[in-house]
Amino acid sequence: MASRARLVSLLLSLVPITAGAQCPSGPEKPHAETICGLSIGMKPDEVLAIMKRPPDAGKEEGEDIVSAWKLPKGNVVTVRFRKKQYVDMVAVEYHPSLMAPDLELPSSKHVLEGGRPSVRNDDLGTRLEYQRDETQNGEKIIWYRQVKHPSGYTFEIGFQSASRLKLGEQLFQSVVESKYITVRKGYLEKLDEAMSAPAKKPATD
Repeated sequence: MASRARLVSLLLSLVPITAGAQCPSGPEKPHAETICGLSIGMKPDEVLAIMKRPPDAGKEEGEDIVSAWKLPKGNVVTVRFRKKQYVDMVAVEYHPSLMAPDLELPSSKHVLEGGRPSVRNDDLGTRLEYQRDETQNGEKIIWYRQVKHPSGYTFEIGFQSASRLKLGEQLFQSVVESKYITVRKGYLEKLDEAMSAPAKKPATD
C-alpha cells in the first residue's frame, strides 16, 4: 500500500524534470495500438518504467489522475489513470503537427471509398479501416477505429485534426494535431472487470 501511495504521489508531481529522449520506448509507427509504448490497462508503475521519469504535470479529476510528459522535441503525452489504478486513456499532442495524407488519412470526405478510409498495416499485411467524423461542435475532424481486446472491452484509436476556426475551411482537414487511445464510457465496466479478474496461471503439462 505504501508503495502504491508513493507512485500516486509521483504521478501528481508538478515539478518540471529535464526531458530525456523523445519517446523513451523508441520509434513507433503512427497507427500502432500504443503511444510511446503506453497502452490501455497499464498500471502506474508500468507507465513510469516506460517513461523513465515522473510526469511534468499532474492533476486529479474526480477519482482519476491525469498526468502529462513534455518530450524534448515538443510532443506532449497525456495519460489518465482510472480510479488512480490503470490507464483508460493515453494521448499525444504533435508539435509540430502532422499531415493527414502522410498518415494515409483523407483530408476530405469526398475522397473516401465506401465511406471509410483504409490504412495499410505493414505488420500484418492487412488494412485498417477508420471512420471519419466531426467533433460535436464541428470544429475538428476525427479519424477513428475500434479494437476489441481479448479481455472483453473495446478501445478506440483515433486522430484529431487542427481547428477549423484557427486554420480555415481548406487547411484544417489536412493537419493532424493529436492521436488518442481511449475506452469509451460504455465499455468502462468491461475494462474494470478485465482489470479486476485474477491473472491466468500459465498452462502446465
